Order: sequence, then structure tokens, then C-alpha cells
Amino acid sequence: MPTDLPSSYLNAKVFHFICSATRATHFVTEILRLRDKNSISPPVFVWEPVPDFASAENMQSCVEAMRMVDVVSPNHEEAAALLGLVTGADDEEDEKFLTDEMLMLMADKFLAYPIGRNGSGCVIIRASHRGCIVGTREKKEIIPAYWTSSKDGSRNPHVVDVTGAGNSFCGGFMAGLLKSNFDVFEAALYGSVSASFILEQFGTPILSIDERGNETWNTGDSPQVRLNNLRQRVKEKLKEKLKVKLKERIREKKQKQQNINGIETGCVGKEVKDSGESGDCGNTKDGLDRESVGDSVSPVD
Repeated sequence: MPTDLPSSYLNAKVFHFICSATRATHFVTEILRLRDKNSISPPVFVWEPVPDFASAENMQSCVEAMRMVDVVSPNHEEAAALLGLVTGADDEEDEKFLTDEMLMLMADKFLAYPIGRNGSGCVIIRASHRGCIVGTREKKEIIPAYWTSSKDGSRNPHVVDVTGAGNSFCGGFMAGLLKSNFDVFEAALYGSVSASFILEQFGTPILSIDERGNETWNTGDSPQVRLNNLRQRVKEKLKEKLKVKLKERIREKKQKQQNINGIETGCVGKEVKDSGESGDCGNTKDGLDRESVGDSVSPVD
């Protein structure tokens, strides 16, 4: 309970809850009351809905809790269940919620409700080997997992046990918030790196200190090295997307020009056939004049 927190915890800049909407609302209300009593500014609240809470019947209470937290972070299955998208009739249903289109759709559905006290919060849907989607009112971006599936679709050999990966992601995400001046997209990179170390073995990762005093985990990688690698992958992915968009624009521009040229060619052909002269589409001025004269002048008697 918030009242049991020592003062050093009460002063924290970020709080993470794994609970139902009712408890999340209670925790936020109580923490804000205690901090206000001690003239401490509001912190950032990250809420991870407990799996048992994820059902369409609980969506309304979820909406009410989202107004009070800054970040809501279900995984893809929990998000789909809360939004009433789970039918249970398809054995491959889990995978269909991992497509780019479905992740974007689910993020939009959450963002249709106010998140945060002034509506400026974000949703982060954790999506297994796909990574996660981070969504705000201004932007949505899919952040890849550090260990993705192999090219043939099989499980990455580095992934041994996924237990605790979501919690680890949220812990890394909160550390990233503090290190990135509360940039939720940059913070998600920290979350992915944090989860990558949890996946590599059963139980907790092995921490070592090298001869220079730097932290190394498991295979000898440092979190900073993995963070830099992931940043580079995200940059390369963005470049590829921009290339695709540029090619699409060039193709659309060429098609538009071809359509214009086709219309102009058709007009010229019609004019040549109708009047023997080239000019604007439709009747020529000369043709209109002749018709006008013919209508207004009577034949000579």
C-alpha cells in the first residue's frame, strides 16, 4: 500500500503497477495525496494491467484508470481481450494480433480514450518477438525486439525462457524515461534491451563487472552496446520506410503525369477529327462562331 512506502520510495519519479484498474486508481489517488501533502510534484505512472483483468467486460474500468496514469502497457493478447477482439475460434489467433496493421489498430482504439490527466499519455502494447508499439496522440511507432525471430520464422536460439520479459521491459522503459528526459519512444529501446537479457536463460541474468568497472550481462554484452545496436537497427528500418514512401510518391507522380498526357492526347485527336485543327478540348472558337452566325442570321431571300 502507498502508505507503507518509505519516504525514499514516495519521492520516486516513476511508479509501475501490475494490477487491476480499481487498484491502479486507488494507488494513484493515494500516492498523489501523500505527495501533495509533502509538496512533491506528481510522478509518472506506468500501469501494466494484470492478465486476469483482461476482458471486454473490464474495458470501461480500464478507460477510467487510463485517465489517471501516464502509460498503459498491456501485451498484445491482453490488449486484444480488453478490446473485445478475441474470439477463441482460431488456433492462429495469437499471431494475427502481431501484424503491423493489427498493432496499429489496437493502439488507435486505446488512444481513442484519454490517457493521462490531460490526455497526453501513451499506450505501449508489448508484442512478443515483434517488440512493441508505442502510441501517442501525435505519433505511433513499432519498436523491434532485440532478439527477433530467425529468418525462417523459427524461434531465435537466444530466446530460452520468456518468463518475466514484460516486467523487465517495463523496468527498462522506466529507466529509459529518466535517461531520455521522458521520451517514450527512446525509453522503449531501453525496455527492449532490458527484456533481451531476461530471455537468455531460466531465472535471472548473470551480472559481471569487467576490468574497467563496466557492467556486463550473460554473454559479456553491455546494455549500452545493445542499446546502440538497437538504435542503429531502428534508424535503418526508418530509412527503408522512407525509401519505400519515396518510390511510391515517384510512381504516383509518373502515373498522374501519364494520365494528364493521355487526356491531352485524346483532346488533340478529337479536335483534329472534329475540326481539322488543334486547340483546346471541346468545340473550337471557330466552330462556335460559325454556329452562332448560323443561328442569328436569316438566309438571304
